[in-house]
Amino acid sequence: MASKIVWCCCVIGFLAAIQPSYIHPDEHFQTLEVLMQEYYGIRGVRAWEFSPDSPARSLAVLFLYYGPLFRFITDVLRLSDPIHILRAVRIYNTVLFLLAIKYTLLRLVKKSRKDVFLLVVSSYITWTYQSHSFTNSMETILLLVVLTIFTDINNGQNGLLQILTCGILIAIGTFTRITFPTFLILPGIKLFGTLNPQRIKVLLVLLLAFLPACLLLIKADTKYFNSGDYVIAPLNNLKYNLDSSHLEEHGLHPRYTHLLVNIPAMIGPGVLSLLNHKQPWLAIPNLSIISGLLFLSIMPHQELRFLIPILPLLLINFNFSSVKFIRASKLLHLWFLFNAVMLLVMGVVHQGGIIPVLAKINKDECDLHVDIWWKTYSPPTWMYMNKNLTVSTTNIVDDIEYINNIDCSIANDHVVDLKGCDMSLLKKTLQGFQQNNVKEIRLIYPLTMINNDEFSKFIQGIGEEYSVSYIYQGGYHLDLDHLDIFGQKILGIGAIRISFS
Repeated sequence: MASKIVWCCCVIGFLAAIQPSYIHPDEHFQTLEVLMQEYYGIRGVRAWEFSPDSPARSLAVLFLYYGPLFRFITDVLRLSDPIHILRAVRIYNTVLFLLAIKYTLLRLVKKSRKDVFLLVVSSYITWTYQSHSFTNSMETILLLVVLTIFTDINNGQNGLLQILTCGILIAIGTFTRITFPTFLILPGIKLFGTLNPQRIKVLLVLLLAFLPACLLLIKADTKYFNSGDYVIAPLNNLKYNLDSSHLEEHGLHPRYTHLLVNIPAMIGPGVLSLLNHKQPWLAIPNLSIISGLLFLSIMPHQELRFLIPILPLLLINFNFSSVKFIRASKLLHLWFLFNAVMLLVMGVVHQGGIIPVLAKINKDECDLHVDIWWKTYSPPTWMYMNKNLTVSTTNIVDDIEYINNIDCSIANDHVVDLKGCDMSLLKKTLQGFQQNNVKEIRLIYPLTMINNDEFSKFIQGIGEEYSVSYIYQGGYHLDLDHLDIFGQKILGIGAIRISFS
């Protein structure tokens, strides 16, 4: 029976992976945007992390991780439909994660591996965050393999090839995300904190692999960015994140957010099991949990996805039968229910209309003139598959949002991301294009805005003077940033064409 449930959860995971949900802009702008520009020669957003002046992310690790997939989909499958490419990426991430789990559970788990595997494959984090193209998803896989080798070292079961591999993977993990070493600090102290001659030899061999791997990644990034100076992406990223003014731009959170908000949001009723935790905290996986939580909580910017590398480690410690006031079977049912609901929210409807409306536009609209996206997540511009694209957005100076950097004279192949700006900036943008004799604009917005009287009157006003036609209205699009629970429309996204005479 348990094996059937596991297989069912795996099938659900693959079905969830191909859903059009959109969890966070970084799943596109830190990976797919730059990769698609490199492999398909299209134009789109170039995130600040990949600025040639001071690159804060390594392209070398993206090519290492996604290179085999992109070679396959470009040279063998010859995919050109962005929807198919997105699904291929998410299935690829799901397969790699499941393979990593199967390999690592053999060494990390002392109790029934089937029970832990069931929890992992039935988690909405696995179904959603882990399948999406976050660098955090890459970080999770690397961490699991490194901790497995750490465990073998701790048990005296390591070989030379394992240690060399471990050093290389730590280098790749560090260049993938600067947070990667935080999960290894306490496990590293446990392994190498004593003056054990054998462990010192292991450490030296590990460094012998780590340092050359870092140098190769630095050399590859330096060559790619064509920089006169050496490009050390993790160092540039660290400098950026140590500047509190930069973190303010991304949002500041209380120091307890990871512990008291993000972990409960990840595991739901599983918190009850952790509160009755009886596993040894000095085990390598548990030290990694503590290490990551401790050092990541020091930083004031705390998002849930930063913790997804420790989700499998948390699940190792689950023991529903240890909870006294509720039967284990009922707690397991609550676990399934929690993850099913969260899958529906985060894996299906969360900003879920953006990708379908892009697919609709690409399929039915021959030419791209001006697309204005308003009160949605930033559109993944790589999905336009446009080699002449211009992308504009608002800029913020002294906490005031402006449209000064939007060139309203560009009438073709132009995407404007107005993010969450107010109505006045939307009006100014439309007026700017009208004054520059732009003939046609598409406006994409969440249907929750239909309940906004000012917006409805504004669109009606345009319709009285110019031609307004509805291109698309519907879809499963949940806009949690502008949710009106008392309104008539909660789900859905709309796209209208405004033709100026």
